[in-house]
Amino acid sequence: MTSRHLAISLAATALATILVVDTSAHAAEAWSGAAALCQSATPSHEGALRKRPLALQNEGTATAFVTCNLVNVAAATELTVYVSSMTSGPKTLSCTAVAGTTAGSASYSAHTVSFTGVSIEPAAMSWFPIHFGIGGNVFPSKLVSLSCALPPGTGIHHLILSTQ
Repeated sequence: MTSRHLAISLAATALATILVVDTSAHAAEAWSGAAALCQSATPSHEGALRKRPLALQNEGTATAFVTCNLVNVAAATELTVYVSSMTSGPKTLSCTAVAGTTAGSASYSAHTVSFTGVSIEPAAMSWFPIHFGIGGNVFPSKLVSLSCALPPGTGIHHLILSTQ
């Protein structure tokens, strides 16, 4: 097998492992780790972020901003992001979901999660079409991105994009 065929085979296997199809609801969910989809919003935040297998963690002393871009091939119906705090003390983590391609056509929706200390289980933030100010059951665009402000000691674990 050539290296090109091996790369194609590995890519197909990776794609197959992140798609879970629910045939009863005719929907699909794409589960992705934050370390794969998210990156520092600016070079100044890069040094504080640690990309671990289970999370993208802010190990710095100041809030770090990250941007996540999701691959979407169908109409999105829900975005869920799992976040946590790995350090003691109160803190608030905020994320803004963006559906669209430009400032003129994009829709924005912000969510926050407050922590009182270390969270044993990640907390979920979920967005639905109604959060973008539209009716119907799908997001206003196939392009879905996320911008998050991670206080020190917090992180993003994984993102789930549900589609029709």
